[in-house]
Amino acid sequence: MQTSRDSVYFLHDIKEMNSDIISAYSQELDKRINIERSFTKPLLKGDDVHRYQTLETSKIVIFPYKKIVDENNHEKAILYTEKELKQNFPNGYAYLKECESILRDRESGKFNIDGEWFQFGRKQGILGAEDKKLIQPDISMGCNFTFDKDGEYYMTTTLYGYVKHSHIKESYKYYLAILNSNLLWWYLIKTGTTLANGFFRFKPDYINSFPLPESKDIYKIKALESLADEITKAKKKNPKSDTKKLETQIDELVYQLYDLTEEEIKIIENEIGKSAPNDKELS
Repeated sequence: MQTSRDSVYFLHDIKEMNSDIISAYSQELDKRINIERSFTKPLLKGDDVHRYQTLETSKIVIFPYKKIVDENNHEKAILYTEKELKQNFPNGYAYLKECESILRDRESGKFNIDGEWFQFGRKQGILGAEDKKLIQPDISMGCNFTFDKDGEYYMTTTLYGYVKHSHIKESYKYYLAILNSNLLWWYLIKTGTTLANGFFRFKPDYINSFPLPESKDIYKIKALESLADEITKAKKKNPKSDTKKLETQIDELVYQLYDLTEEEIKIIENEIGKSAPNDKELS
């Protein structure tokens, strides 16, 4: 999601006022504001996403769009009119009015448009945030995929969401296990570009070239799902839970899915060991 002025749209340190109103801090105005809950969405930034951990955030994004379904039964995001904002979200509208000149001046005046000055910098694909998805930070030390099981969270440009095609039968938990495995991390080490301090990019172009296994072995599929679920539950109870044994079992099953030999596995494990992220970097 690109707003072209995150300091206006992204609000921090949310506090519940009542069922309809939220209090939050605006970096742009350097003060707390009250805003309608229904005018916002829960927001994730890169440091909110960790390997197998349950998603939580104290940030929200102002969302000046409404969903409609067109004649082809496709959902679209349509910008509210200024009149609708005044009527439906008076607190949110008052806040945006305080920031109006800043929003109109974005990108050299590109958004100096009467009735539309409060739109995002880009709106392509924003409704995809409401799909179930796996989420991974763009820049990461080791694989840090986790699962947005309810399609609840919107994300900044520092995160990528991965959504299954409808014909894919395997579950998200199955792919969560594979994409958090040592095999994918080794693959990125061999094919990607090292950034500062050993971090790597997890751009979709890099992930898309990773071949996913075709398996008819229901036992292995169910075992991976079960292990991913067990790790997720442990991390929910305690984010610092030691799940190395469970993750080792996942790695072993993933190696079997790809029919790797003992010699190939030894090569991968040795190279992973030289660049393995520590627990602090993963959590």
